[in-house]
Amino acid sequence: MDAINLRYFITFINDYSRYMYLYLLRSKDETLDVFNVFKAKVELQCKKQIKIVRLDRGGEYYDRYTMSGQTHGPFAKNLQEHGIVAQYTMSGSPN
Repeated sequence: MDAINLRYFITFINDYSRYMYLYLLRSKDETLDVFNVFKAKVELQCKKQIKIVRLDRGGEYYDRYTMSGQTHGPFAKNLQEHGIVAQYTMSGSPN
């Protein structure tokens, strides 16, 4: 992996243990793929399913605004397909 092209990062933090996973990304388009890798790894190791994901309303998660409001992007649709509840915070907030 060429470190020069890694411009973004995503973290996954367990609320209970505060254990953190950090993934480096070339672009925000990799978010869904990285989440699916993380999900498979954690669910296999812990033998439990991810139930809730808390995230901001960033474009990589939700998609875009339309005349009828925000539309679900691929990330939000993937969460729905796997029965994972999405809890959204305000954009730019730490929690």
